[in-house]
Amino acid sequence: MRFPFRSIAAAFILLALATPAFAQSFGNPIAPVESAAAEGGHVLKAGPGSLYGLTVAIGTTAGYAMVLNSTTVPSDGAVTPVLCYNIPASSNAPYSYPWPVAFSTGITVVFSTTGCFTKTASNAYFSAQVK
Repeated sequence: MRFPFRSIAAAFILLALATPAFAQSFGNPIAPVESAAAEGGHVLKAGPGSLYGLTVAIGTTAGYAMVLNSTTVPSDGAVTPVLCYNIPASSNAPYSYPWPVAFSTGITVVFSTTGCFTKTASNAYFSAQVK
């Protein structure tokens, strides 16, 4: 009986291609982006791209993390988020997606204390993986 070396070799090659470290070596990076300090919003990508994961850490005030299809952090007032998450006070909320979320303009995240459609700035720490 012959051992299927070719099949096993092909499986290892496919597994290697699926790992982020291997993909980065071929010019396909998923870039980490994070806040340098607590802030009300952060531009994750200033152009079209995809969001692979997001973490929002907040202090003692509960609120909402909103991800916008925008290249700038909007001023306080009405906004139209693509994603919105309710975050309890003093928590760290990580989100990962089974497939990337596409944005046609840019990727910006903000934290608000008033709801999913109104931005009232409050500080948070943001960390995300974008491409």
